[in-house]
Amino acid sequence: MRGGVAIPGLLSLLTYHDLKTPVQGLDRFPRTDWPPVAASYACFRTMVGLGFFQLALLATVFWARWRGVLERTRWLLWTLVFSALGAVVCNHAGWCAAELGRQPWTVYGLLRTSDSLSKSVTAGQVMSSLVGFGLVYLFLFAVWIFVMADKIKAGPDEPA
Repeated sequence: MRGGVAIPGLLSLLTYHDLKTPVQGLDRFPRTDWPPVAASYACFRTMVGLGFFQLALLATVFWARWRGVLERTRWLLWTLVFSALGAVVCNHAGWCAAELGRQPWTVYGLLRTSDSLSKSVTAGQVMSSLVGFGLVYLFLFAVWIFVMADKIKAGPDEPA
């Protein structure tokens, strides 16, 4: 390890529920069983980085609220508007890290991804379902934009 924090036995505890069981490194497996390491690494780091950014943003919001300046801190409010996209990207990056990290296996040691293709579902059927889902999500996004624009035009409720 070139740098970082080492907690002896933690990975063994997470993997095998035992502090003493050694965890084999990737170099102990045949190259044909390796996942796409660079892509998995990038997705995992993206997920963790965005997660820490969201935590730092939350701490900043709490600090601004405590000081009573949240409503007047325009840059922070705009950052909050776009931070919802960070949560979505973080979610997708985590999903990609998990799915890429298990390749080339669908079920480790039993079924390789290359052997788990469906013989009865055609590529056209997969594409039509993807397009269908895309259209549904596009419609939901348009509804969301319409509702948000309506709420913004109406403005906040008058205080009692």
